[in-house]
Amino acid sequence: MFAAKDPAEPTRPGAPLLTATKDQSSGFVHLSWPQPGDGGSSITGYKIYRRVGTSGSFSLLTSVAGQTYDDTTTTLSGAYFYRVTAVNAQGEGPYAPEAQATIVVPPSPCSTPGVPVIVDLLDHGEDFDYST
Repeated sequence: MFAAKDPAEPTRPGAPLLTATKDQSSGFVHLSWPQPGDGGSSITGYKIYRRVGTSGSFSLLTSVAGQTYDDTTTTLSGAYFYRVTAVNAQGEGPYAPEAQATIVVPPSPCSTPGVPVIVDLLDHGEDFDYST
C-alpha cells in the first residue's frame, strides 16, 4: 500500500549536509558531511563548489571520493562559502544550503563557565564518593 507512493529507484543521490570549519591559525578550511541517501545506487564521489566573498557564483573546486576535504588554498581573512553534491550512476544530486567557513574557537578555561576537566558524576547526577 505505501510502496506504491515511493519514488522509483534508482535515482540521483540526496543532498549532503555540509559543515565548514576554518582553522584559527592557518585559515585552512575543513569540510565534512555525512553520506546522504544514495537513491538506490552507490555514491561514486562528491563534487565540492566554492564561492569567495558574499556574492557571485560558485565554481567547482574539486571532486573527492570520501566525505571530508581540507581546502588549503584559503586565507584567514577571506570569506568562503561551500556547496557539496553527491554523484552516483544516475548523475549529480542537489546541494543543501551553502555553508560558510567559520572559525570555531575552543572554550577558555579562564571564563565562565570554564572547561570541565573531570566529569565524575554518576548517571543519576550525584557526585562519586571516592572516600568509600
